[in-house]
Amino acid sequence: MSNADDLARQIDHYKEKIRASKEKLILTSYRPRSFHWEYIIAMMEGIRMNAFVASNQSGKTFATCVIIRAYAMGYHCWMKSFAQEVKRNWDKIEKPCPGWWFKERFDAETAYKHIMGFEDLGIQTPSMFGVAARDFKVGIGKTIWPKLSSMVPGPYKNGPHIKSIDKMQGKIPEVLYWNNGSETHFFSAEQDDYRFESSTWDGFVFDEPPKQAHFVGIVRGTRVKKAAIHFSLTPLSEPWLFDTVLQDAKKPDSEVRLSTCDLFSEEVDWMALEDKEALKKETERKDPHEVQARIHGKFTHLLGRIYPTYNEEVHLVSEEKIAQLRLGNVTYGVCVDPHDRRPSAVAHFFITPDNDVYFYKEYPNDPEILMPDHKSCDLTVKNYADMILEEERACRSRLIYRFIDPNKGKTPRKTNDHAGQTLIDDFGEHGLYFDAEINDKLHEGHREVRNYLHYDPDKPVDFKNSPKVFVSEKCWNINTAMNRYTWDEKKSKELASEVPHEKWKDFADTVRYTLIKKPVWLAPESDIIWSPTHTGRIH
Repeated sequence: MSNADDLARQIDHYKEKIRASKEKLILTSYRPRSFHWEYIIAMMEGIRMNAFVASNQSGKTFATCVIIRAYAMGYHCWMKSFAQEVKRNWDKIEKPCPGWWFKERFDAETAYKHIMGFEDLGIQTPSMFGVAARDFKVGIGKTIWPKLSSMVPGPYKNGPHIKSIDKMQGKIPEVLYWNNGSETHFFSAEQDDYRFESSTWDGFVFDEPPKQAHFVGIVRGTRVKKAAIHFSLTPLSEPWLFDTVLQDAKKPDSEVRLSTCDLFSEEVDWMALEDKEALKKETERKDPHEVQARIHGKFTHLLGRIYPTYNEEVHLVSEEKIAQLRLGNVTYGVCVDPHDRRPSAVAHFFITPDNDVYFYKEYPNDPEILMPDHKSCDLTVKNYADMILEEERACRSRLIYRFIDPNKGKTPRKTNDHAGQTLIDDFGEHGLYFDAEINDKLHEGHREVRNYLHYDPDKPVDFKNSPKVFVSEKCWNINTAMNRYTWDEKKSKELASEVPHEKWKDFADTVRYTLIKKPVWLAPESDIIWSPTHTGRIH
């Protein structure tokens, strides 16, 4: 055998060693910051819902790709080398380098055992895992796939880990088929709701806030295997997530894990301080409300809301306070937003001598079935009239405001049966007279509600700094509507939408119809006579 043959074999041998070393480096090089660690290990701790709510540029998507890869391979291939590195460099570890979180809590040996305890995911492969982004072109094609492919050795077709890839239009991955039989499926928020139904998942991740209908479909698909749902998001949209994630995570027995990160955390050391400051200034110029979400990673659930100043800690009041106020002289009223198929929204309110408006009772009123979940209702006009009159008698007040949707209330019927009769006429037949002379211009109504809601959040809330409208903690629909009443961004792709989303509009409208009328407290000795064309007060 010639020296040339020996040299060729040695070259091949070293090429293989180089290839194997590069593959090992790709698989094992990830090093989590502390805020990544909490997010990543939740999948091994039986957490059913795991959210990483953080600022832009905090490494959310990269940490998510670590989870995607782990589900496909069945274990965290970087965990062992990370544990060894922490133990080996224990004396040199300082914040913000990876490992400081463990040094603050453990000694070197305990830290090593703690990290190694999470190497095995306990996930059986092959596994079915789903990934949803805001869209395919940017969310999958330009964000998730480049990061995921950087941590999986290629080539990706017939490669050492990924067997084949189904691609959309030959470019964007739609399904990854791994050599061990695992599958990773990619979805887009732009797809129809039915695309998120039917499949059974070993795990699923939403990269950025999903639509509620998509989330509900995936929840059904994870029930069989009691699989976890992960979120990595900057809280810029979908206010419903505030209740599902943040509020639930606060409960002592919650199955929700919430991890957060501020852009100005010193652990986000891949951005210079001047770059962080520049990003913050740019965000403030575009929309000051987005600073809390994009820069500080705070789940404020304010963005996209029509009433962003509505704050449960200020505007939501206890039943005890409601009962106490009703012991005094207050003026009562009711507002109705009628519907045909689903229930009509009925909101009862009272006004104090300071002209503060309190919504204290509503119909329907079921915390388990909120207004958008009602698909039908068989109550008649008489049923509603009896219900409202019963509440008025219980109030023992002779001064009552009654408001109704000006469109549906005054629209004459076109059928032969009672042609020309309005809904106001129908209620009048049962002794209930409504005021429908209401300004229904949305922008003016929204402005008036914001005026009532206004207070200075930077100052203590007291009699000098207080809103003028409040909601009882038992008014589930009114409170939820005020939190989730949002702009329908799909109406315009170029400009910020000025069209409200219909889903939570019903009870938000009862608040708007009431406050645009600016109802005032009336002294008990007032002599007010009801007239259908008057202000809506009845003697």
